[in-house]
Amino acid sequence: DFSGDPAEARHESAFVRIGTKFYLIGGRGTKTIQEYDPATGVIRNTNTSTDNIHHFQAVEYQGKAYLIGAMRGNFPSEDPLENVLIYDPVADRLITGPSIPAGRRRGGAGVVEYNDKFYLLAGNRNGHSAFMADGVTPANVPWLDEFDPATGGWTALADAPHARDHFYAAEKDGRIYVAAGRRSRVGTPDGTWKDTEA
Repeated sequence: DFSGDPAEARHESAFVRIGTKFYLIGGRGTKTIQEYDPATGVIRNTNTSTDNIHHFQAVEYQGKAYLIGAMRGNFPSEDPLENVLIYDPVADRLITGPSIPAGRRRGGAGVVEYNDKFYLLAGNRNGHSAFMADGVTPANVPWLDEFDPATGGWTALADAPHARDHFYAAEKDGRIYVAAGRRSRVGTPDGTWKDTEA
């Protein structure tokens, strides 16, 4: 049973554990960041909201939630966020963090933290589209980037074996694991959901 504030309906959002509580962040439209305490079953509205930020994997780091590789806007050609966003639950505020290099921005990507660095994997640079605005350059990418939160610096690493979006990534024993996902392909006969990653 839940008590407190009603859970806010949303989709394309993230749910992340920070300490002993969980935080529901983002989703299409303006959404309140909500805190859930599993020990008491209480849902609480914070005083912070997000404005149409979606398609991201929130990762806890040093007591804060990092939002890296998100989309903003409406289907199907959503723009990737230009900056890392950081939610601080103690201060109850969303902080605009370092800029993401213009040529490496995308959403619907996987993110893991390992040894104080973040790894942003794959994603889509043009929302759910198969191509960029030129109609030729693929929007789905196999990119792998390392982000150092201590310096705000980014390093492009060797590509992953497959381009994909709409998936989560996980780290275990020093390895990044990804499974499934798809290559969103609005603007092609395959449509948005058909080109799945097996």
